[in-house]
Amino acid sequence: MAARCAKILGGAGPAAVHITARAAGGERIETAGDFSLGRTVVVRGTVPEGIRSVQRNGWESVAVKDGRFEITLPETPLELVARGDDKRTFIMHHAELHCDAEVHLTKEALEIVRGGCPEGAAAWKRPEIPVWEEIHSILLDFKDGALGPAHRTARHLGELPESPDEDKLPAPREGVLQVRGYAENGALVFRGWQQLQMVGTGCILPTTTVFVDVPATAALVEIKGWSAQTSGRFAISEIPVYAPQ
Repeated sequence: MAARCAKILGGAGPAAVHITARAAGGERIETAGDFSLGRTVVVRGTVPEGIRSVQRNGWESVAVKDGRFEITLPETPLELVARGDDKRTFIMHHAELHCDAEVHLTKEALEIVRGGCPEGAAAWKRPEIPVWEEIHSILLDFKDGALGPAHRTARHLGELPESPDEDKLPAPREGVLQVRGYAENGALVFRGWQQLQMVGTGCILPTTTVFVDVPATAALVEIKGWSAQTSGRFAISEIPVYAPQ
């Protein structure tokens, strides 16, 4: 498995993984993580008086001796935590390590004394914070034979899949829904599509529900399905907000 991942990545990483799932109540759950495939770096450094150990991400911990420490870390975004004898004394910094380095930890910062990266590249950098778009996630369900919104949730998404023009949209057919979002002034702000699993295949069961996502700037969502019962226009403000039981 590791060899196949390394071939896809073109190396040992680091890489980011985005995971999407559905909870038992139907709400959508998203999370993300980082991993590498065995590449490690060595950090040597000094800490203020009173610090007794250095730990990464709640995992490996090394003792501090004469104010110095040495710890081996994976090449991945991490938390580096220095602790004292009492639990109230600690230093924590978020960083991303790509090569061996000599550092000095203070309460205010992680200072690079000497980095081992070639061509003067920095040994440490803060992880980049992705730009997340705020969206409405709307659960559509069949009720009395017609497809309509059951509830909505507000969440953030790295990139909302969208069709650039009408020609890229698949034509409505059984199981396929065209989705459009409109602003208060009637301007089209989103164009995309979603699919219902109408027929079970193998271990995948058929379903009568589907989530559609539109930008938070949308005030109205339009669903165009394969029949009058699977089509409609709905004011987003009138769709109930999901409330966990």
